[in-house]
Amino acid sequence: RRHELSEEQWNKIKKLLPLEKKPQGGRPAKDNRLMLNGIIYWLNTGIPWRDLPERFGSWSSVYSRFRRWTQQGVWEKLFTALVEQDIVDETALMLDSTTIKVHQHGSGLKKGSTKRKPDEAGWTDYEGHAVVDGLGNPLRFILSSGNRNDICLAKTLLEPFDLRGKLILADKGYDSDKFVRWIEKRGGMVVIPSRVIAKHPRTIDRLIYNERHLVENLFMKLKNHRRFATRYEKRAASFLAVTLLAAALLWLS
Repeated sequence: RRHELSEEQWNKIKKLLPLEKKPQGGRPAKDNRLMLNGIIYWLNTGIPWRDLPERFGSWSSVYSRFRRWTQQGVWEKLFTALVEQDIVDETALMLDSTTIKVHQHGSGLKKGSTKRKPDEAGWTDYEGHAVVDGLGNPLRFILSSGNRNDICLAKTLLEPFDLRGKLILADKGYDSDKFVRWIEKRGGMVVIPSRVIAKHPRTIDRLIYNERHLVENLFMKLKNHRRFATRYEKRAASFLAVTLLAAALLWLS
């Protein structure tokens, strides 16, 4: 069925999800596969929770499962496990970002609230920052407000990775002498073009640099999921969950 996991995909991740049994007892929890399929349908179509098809059961049950798994860090664990299960091309790391426009329903304060929280900056667009491997597979994501420059989060993006012997590809937005020295100190090989105003522009291999289209392609694929293409969620944690689930589905495809 469209917008639902195949048998092969489900078998690959079913053991990565929390147990269906409720720790406090009471009524049995809804089937994980049914709930996840409902969440994926919501992710892909961008519809409100209340408009979920009846085949997924109560919309509030699907929403509660999404919210609980978000709070428990399930989406991060699922994404990380899929990355570790698969083959990662370790020859290169590529960085880029994309702007996610906010929908009017994601721009307001919570009902009854008079003060914005740090993760409820609904008046700004979001910037999604990503690292991919040499094949364009997603490895890491960070979200920021839409007015942050790419270079501000560049080190944070690459911090967990061993850069020794790897090509580091990025566009001119990441051109910074300090960042370049940081990469080279860790053994990475910089493939970042200099800005036009650079006094001493560095020489790069253009054939290698052209491979950077793979990270741009990642964002194009992610934006096929309507909940990623436009931000409806007020909270950053919820939108990060959307991002990680969409990326996990890429690893499953």
